[in-house]
Amino acid sequence: MQKVGSLVILLFGLLVAGTLFLSACGGTDCGEGTVEEDGECVLEGDTGCPAGTVEEDGECVPVENGGELECGSGTFEVDGECVPEQEIDCDAGEVFKDGQCVDEVECGPNTQLDENNMCIADEAVECGDNTELDPNENECIPTDEVCGDNTAFSGDEGTCVPTETVCAEGTYYNGEEGLCYPEAQCQPGDAVLDGYCVSEAEEMAANADVVAGDDTNLLFDGVPADLPVGGDGDPTIFTGTIDAPDDLDGDGELNQQMNVFEIEAEAGDWIEISVRSMGHFDPAFQLLGADLTEDSYNRLSSFGTGSMKVRQFLIPESRSYYLLVQPELGFLQEAPVGAADWDYVGTVEELERPTAMNHEFEDEDFDGEFGALDENFLMTDEFSAETTIAIDLDGFSVDVDPILQLWSSEDDYIGEFFPTYDDFSGELIEFSIDEIVADSGELYVVVDWFISFGSATLDYTLSIEETVEVEDGEEVIEPFTANEDDGIRVTVDFVGDGPMDVAIIDDADDSVVDEGSLGAGGELIYLGLDGGDYSAVFENNSGEEITNFQLEVDVTAAIDIGGIEADSLDVILLGQVNDQESEIYLSAVHDDSGDVAYQALMPHNTFIGFYAEQSGDHTAYHYNFDGITGLQFFEELREPVELDTFTVPDSPQTEPRIYEVSHDHPEPLYLAVVQANETEILIEGEVSDEDDGLALIAPLDADYTVSYYDLEGEGNVPDASEVEISTDSFEPEPITDFSETIEGTSDELIGNRHDYYLVNLSDTTTYDVSLEKTGGEGRARFAFYTLAHDQLAMSEEAIDEDDVVSEEFEFVAGVNIIVRVGNYYGDVFFDPLFDYELSFEEL
Repeated sequence: MQKVGSLVILLFGLLVAGTLFLSACGGTDCGEGTVEEDGECVLEGDTGCPAGTVEEDGECVPVENGGELECGSGTFEVDGECVPEQEIDCDAGEVFKDGQCVDEVECGPNTQLDENNMCIADEAVECGDNTELDPNENECIPTDEVCGDNTAFSGDEGTCVPTETVCAEGTYYNGEEGLCYPEAQCQPGDAVLDGYCVSEAEEMAANADVVAGDDTNLLFDGVPADLPVGGDGDPTIFTGTIDAPDDLDGDGELNQQMNVFEIEAEAGDWIEISVRSMGHFDPAFQLLGADLTEDSYNRLSSFGTGSMKVRQFLIPESRSYYLLVQPELGFLQEAPVGAADWDYVGTVEELERPTAMNHEFEDEDFDGEFGALDENFLMTDEFSAETTIAIDLDGFSVDVDPILQLWSSEDDYIGEFFPTYDDFSGELIEFSIDEIVADSGELYVVVDWFISFGSATLDYTLSIEETVEVEDGEEVIEPFTANEDDGIRVTVDFVGDGPMDVAIIDDADDSVVDEGSLGAGGELIYLGLDGGDYSAVFENNSGEEITNFQLEVDVTAAIDIGGIEADSLDVILLGQVNDQESEIYLSAVHDDSGDVAYQALMPHNTFIGFYAEQSGDHTAYHYNFDGITGLQFFEELREPVELDTFTVPDSPQTEPRIYEVSHDHPEPLYLAVVQANETEILIEGEVSDEDDGLALIAPLDADYTVSYYDLEGEGNVPDASEVEISTDSFEPEPITDFSETIEGTSDELIGNRHDYYLVNLSDTTTYDVSLEKTGGEGRARFAFYTLAHDQLAMSEEAIDEDDVVSEEFEFVAGVNIIVRVGNYYGDVFFDPLFDYELSFEEL
């Protein structure tokens, strides 16, 4: 602020006094800034008018209407008066400039303040070698040339600093600090992050796009984390931690932690997801439709394949999907797992949709392997629109649950289909789909899977055939050619009532090689064909048209899997294991005669036995219809130990009898009965003691041998002197009145869990024989025999509830026929008894 008021008043007083004094002294001497006028000292340029007035026409008049005071040179108007500059007093830090006090300017180095209170540069300095002028600072600075090798000048530091090339081998240059640090000694595949060795997964996690929080588990009211799908070659990286199990619902039980992400995807997107563990347990993940319904899209990563899980997905519908991540054990067992440091990192990216492989299914089936979907993406356009086709998936292991995705074009989704399993045993029944070809005439097939176990090769065979209709009485003939010893499997499937007649015909002489009656899904197997041309003939004798008919003929070569030498009546034991844990088709042939000694399906990991009727070498052959891999074959030999012989009759008899063969040994024995000088076993089985026994339906006059077999291979073979064989005999109950229903309990007649009835008619007659179970726990079944235990027929099934089973049978005139009723199911006998009613209806 300008302080001038008191100064002006004081100055005015001095001027008055001075005037009087000077006049008295006879002269005028005016001070600086004033001039003499009319004998008085007045301000230079002043008109002599007092403050607030101006001179007009020789008079001082007041300043009116905003009139301005005009001050003379060297003075400035202050509060309506003209005041000399040197008498104006500004505050500290201010200077007087252009009539007012302004802030004083402080100039920087190499500059100076000019008369206008402005900083101007000093005269520019002259810079020497290896320096240059900094125009901002007007000073010389070193250039890079002045710095030594492997150094450079840093403006921030104001000096020379090392460059990267100055760092020795095994070190790296830190630009921020200008220092060399030792490089980390990393393992192959590791990366360096902030000077430390980290795994590739840890480096990915450190740069993750999405990090799952602790509250994404939607099973416990969490909100899934949004996970955008990355582009091809630029995946979205996500990471998270599966903490230790916790009681998440307050019920006192530990719950499995998991991270859940939500993904938006469009129909037809081809997506790949990977998850890698950085913790204790192998990871697993599940992708499922966000609606979480029973029919929701659902896929799991493969189990038992290590710490890195990868799989592809062909998205069927535009919608939201949930990605669930947790340790593999969390999916496989009830006990939850996790830890504070069980970290994982994953990627999700949309791949470029591959081109479907065009396959002509009418030429051959497609053999593939479950895995990456781009290797299992097929297309066919060989079938006409609106044609019904049958799609079959075959030959796959129990270690995979397959799924077929079908599309009628690259964008039009049909649906996904699953195999049919037996509700009781869990065994696969079939994987067969009937589908109508769309108007596009195209069909896209993706062979996918819900879950797979282990890293074993998981093969499959996919077939697609056009289905046909077969009129009543019409035949379908499928010709084929076989080499020597080949096997054939004829399979039929259809919609309609069955069974139907199927036969294998030798085209050379039109002879019937084999025949049978098959229902839908049935098969006829014949092993060991002669070389030549054949035909599989199917006849629709159902009385009506059948639809969606398929006739499939598989011809396969006999594979030699081993042999064994045996004497007649030796028991040959054969066993096998394979990768698929599947039964196999086996035929055992006597080398010299070529006769088939045994032919059947052989179970996995179980010995089966058969009697050698001829001495010599026997060779086993495998017919690999189902693509079995990893087959291992085993064989053992068991020789008979003769225990006793007996003769029928043991007393005079005129009617057929049932002989119960038992023993008195303290341990169960596996017994077999054979007619003397013969090699055919009449009856066999394990007999526990003398209260148990084998029921031999014997002719009137013959000699028999009872032998023991150590089938378990325990080696404790009893001596014949230690075992007494009993051969009690019983007469079968004759049936003379077929109009009456026979009531009984399954052990009433002879006490060995079976009842036996004798039929001998004078006229050949066909009866519908019915067995009704009326009580008890045993399984009811019946069979027909001639003498010498020659089984002629058996009821189709055994019944274990109060039910009825029937069988048509022709009783030939003058022939003794035994009807056996008892507990029987395959080769297993059951102790529980049952009540029954047996009836005959003449046809």
